[in-house]
This record gives sequence, structure tokens and C-alpha cells, in this order.
Amino acid sequence: MDSLFATLYLAIAERIKEGLTDNECANVDIDLGQMEGYNPENGGRPKIHLPAHLVDFESTNFTDEGAAVQRAETVILIRSCFEQVSPTDKLTPDEWREKGLAYFDIEWKLHKLLHDWSPGEGFGYLTRMSAVTEARPDHYRVRAQRYKLSFTDDSTLREIGTASAPPVVTPKTIS
Repeated sequence: MDSLFATLYLAIAERIKEGLTDNECANVDIDLGQMEGYNPENGGRPKIHLPAHLVDFESTNFTDEGAAVQRAETVILIRSCFEQVSPTDKLTPDEWREKGLAYFDIEWKLHKLLHDWSPGEGFGYLTRMSAVTEARPDHYRVRAQRYKLSFTDDSTLREIGTASAPPVVTPKTIS
């Protein structure tokens, strides 16, 4: 992959897949609206197996560093998506309550995988900015965590001093 964002997504996805079990992560994907656009009233379900972690690059700001090099600061949005499987009130048996609260442990584990981790050479370290619960009209739980990451984009860097000089033309003398 040549794109910085493709490289970044692949590194994040690999980190999540390696650090979470299959029960904690059935899918990692780019967020293309898999949790939206279905009709729950007709028995519809999201277009992804849960639990899932959906990655998006929410916003990126660039500043010029000169010589076609830019410094980037991007906000990475990771939406962790779960089915609500069990109540968590005090009347619920402990084993059910643990199952109902498991998404908190998965979110915490995901955070420990990503916070202060670098996706590779040229990238800084991810820093968590926020974590919120999305309001949803269905029975799915979505926790959105935002991370900040800085990196340098030198993909359009021009090499200085590599242009060849024009040929030297020697004037002819007339005899």
C-alpha cells in the first residue's frame, strides 16, 4: 500500500486483531456505515459480525514544513460495536452481569492496546482524546473512542540538487 492512510489503517487493524480475542473482536474494518442503514423493525441486523471495531479517520489537519513536506495531525475514530446481551442490575446473577458489562473490559483492553502506541516509522504515538456512548434507536451498544496522531507526510518531497544542469553551449568562433 502506498497511501499513508491505508498503511495506518492496516497497522491499527493488525494491532487490534493481535491484541483482542475472537470473543472480543469478531471484526475490524473501515467504518463504512455497517452499523447504520438497516431496518431493525423488520428484524434487520447490522452488516457486520459483532463485536466489531470500526476505524475511520475523522479529520486531519496539515501544516506545511517546506520542500513539499507536511506535518499532519489526524483524529482516528474507533467505534466498538456490541450487542446488548444481558441486564446489569443488582438482581441479575453475577455471571449474566459480567457478560452484560464485558464491553467495558473490551473497551479498556482496546485502549491499553492503542494509547501511547506508534503504528510505525514516521508516525507519532496515539493519544486518547475522548470516549463516548452513541445514542442509538436499536439494542446495539456503540462506544466511540477518539485518538490523536501526528505524522509527517513527505510523500511529495522534492530532492534538492538532483536536477541536471542545462548543457553548456560553447560559442563557435568564426575564422
